Amino acid sequence: MKKLHITQVFQASATELPYPDNYFDAVFTDPPYYDNVPYSYLSDFFYVWLKRSLGDLYPELFSTPLTPKSKEIVAYSHQEGGFEAGKKYFEEMLKKAFQEVYRVLKPNGMSGIKKKNKKYRKVRKKKIKIGEKGTRKMSRINK
Repeated sequence: MKKLHITQVFQASATELPYPDNYFDAVFTDPPYYDNVPYSYLSDFFYVWLKRSLGDLYPELFSTPLTPKSKEIVAYSHQEGGFEAGKKYFEEMLKKAFQEVYRVLKPNGMSGIKKKNKKYRKVRKKKIKIGEKGTRKMSRINK
């Protein structure tokens, strides 16, 4: 008899993952790219339709009228402090997200980070430390 796997859906911040240390064998991500794409604003289009069709099944995921934007990791230049403040916020939060990947990844686990934008190369060149004890080599997926 086949084992049935039940899928669970979570909404969480990439900087505060709801999993214990050393939990995953692999983590793959496609991080945001500074202010290149306003993901949460684009997501609003789909969110309202998903809320209508799935809101009863996952009320905790659709509790707001539009997508939550307060924890979005982007570098909007129209916010207080302009471009430089947005850039600093983006890089600090991306670093936190990578630290979370490091934390939940098993010691011999692997990770993949998709990059597709020239601005992202600047972050990579800064050699953001992923863990306090050093960095774990993370492979990149390029498309």
